[in-house]
Amino acid sequence: MPAISRIDPDCGAVVTTMSGHVTDDDLLAQQQRLPGEAGFQPGMHHLVDARGVEAVSVTPAGVRALANGNVFSAASRRAIVAPRDAAFGFGRMFELLRGDGVEETRVFRDMDEARRWLELDG
Repeated sequence: MPAISRIDPDCGAVVTTMSGHVTDDDLLAQQQRLPGEAGFQPGMHHLVDARGVEAVSVTPAGVRALANGNVFSAASRRAIVAPRDAAFGFGRMFELLRGDGVEETRVFRDMDEARRWLELDG
């Protein structure tokens, strides 16, 4: 599965790991599953680890649908870690679309920098 989320209640974050070939359907399906996961709280921060993404079949329409279907609250921060250009570009598109002041989103190429911004330990 290209997108798997793990909820870490100790640090108050959801960590979504993406790998392989990622499509619009993969992203949207993961977003739809997340609210039903045990321990999920809309106020948690979200760390998206896209370092393992090898191919992207994500469309601008898919990114818009993902941005419009947000399940996190205004108290959340979302960090997307995408060292490869294609995933980074779609992450930036998502960041711009979410720039309406709902939750803060930033795209990073470095995991340590993203974790510091989210104030996650370890």
